[in-house]
Amino acid sequence: MDKKRHIRYRENGNGTAVGLTPFFFLFLIFYLVRLLQLGIRIPVFGNFRLEFILGLLVAVPGVVLLTQEKKLIRPTSFNLGLAFAFLMLLMTPLSVDPEVSWGVFSNIVLKDLMVGICIAAFLTSVMRMKWFIFSHLLGFAKMAEEGVVGSITGGLIWENQGTLRLHGSTPRYDHPNSFGGTQAGTLPFLGELFRINRSQIVRILLVLQAVAAIDVIIHTGSRTTYFAMIMWIGYLFISSKNKFRSLIIICAT
Repeated sequence: MDKKRHIRYRENGNGTAVGLTPFFFLFLIFYLVRLLQLGIRIPVFGNFRLEFILGLLVAVPGVVLLTQEKKLIRPTSFNLGLAFAFLMLLMTPLSVDPEVSWGVFSNIVLKDLMVGICIAAFLTSVMRMKWFIFSHLLGFAKMAEEGVVGSITGGLIWENQGTLRLHGSTPRYDHPNSFGGTQAGTLPFLGELFRINRSQIVRILLVLQAVAAIDVIIHTGSRTTYFAMIMWIGYLFISSKNKFRSLIIICAT
């Protein structure tokens, strides 16, 4: 048994974890389907509950791994998240509107819990983490592209709190604050990947996504997102070794 466990999570020469590769890539598909809410974008997917089915197909093996594989270390935050989700499940029938509460639990809490289980179970190598980050940024790049097009055509801009603001295209991030937050959350990743990457093509793609993200943030008119951006820029300035160059970049931005 110990030998099998060792082989299952041993890394080969290029850093790819051996074993469970089909489940891992199925998880990436589930993550993108969940992130972009393809069940809403493509009604036939929603009718067949594609998102939930994919979640079960990867979450069940994930639970098996987490309960049987002793080499996997579950952080305290993961255990606390499980306990919190269990308490929410217990409180659902006791809420003011159990039907609405169950809809929130099954469509949001349960599916996000599936994502957390899969992250803990399947991200067992550096290469897998790279694939996950790529999938994550790919999904958010699609959101940014929709925002840029929506701001140019006006298709995603309408009045909110007395001013024209950019909205997202699906319920998960349709509010300007949520939409702006999704893009603000990508900027630290894009900045760090730009710093460590030497490929000019990749750098150009990272810059384009960052510009699109900033464009979305500006047009959402989200004060919450603006404040988060100010805090992040302030952190970059304080931690920078070349304050003058950082100040020029900040002013140009």
